[in-house]
Amino acid sequence: MIYNTLAHYYDALVKDEEASREWVSWIESELAPCDCLELACGSGEITEMLAQKGYTMTALDLSEEMVKQAKSKNLEGSIEFLCQDMRHLNNLGSYS
Repeated sequence: MIYNTLAHYYDALVKDEEASREWVSWIESELAPCDCLELACGSGEITEMLAQKGYTMTALDLSEEMVKQAKSKNLEGSIEFLCQDMRHLNNLGSYS
């Protein structure tokens, strides 16, 4: 899988803080802090921003290496990260 190789360079290649802030702003306008599931979380930029704003985050990605990169940003350990195919969402809780 390409993302297993790309994970270490992902943020340097595609990180866009302005776009991430816009996504977070839109999510805040639609949904008050709650239990949220982020699919295809990548390196966890949006996941981390939402967690800092009070959302209880569970995030998953198919790439184990991308999940490792996302976990490395979550120093407080407040986010649950899963390596899982989003086409097969089993054993998960309920989310808003």
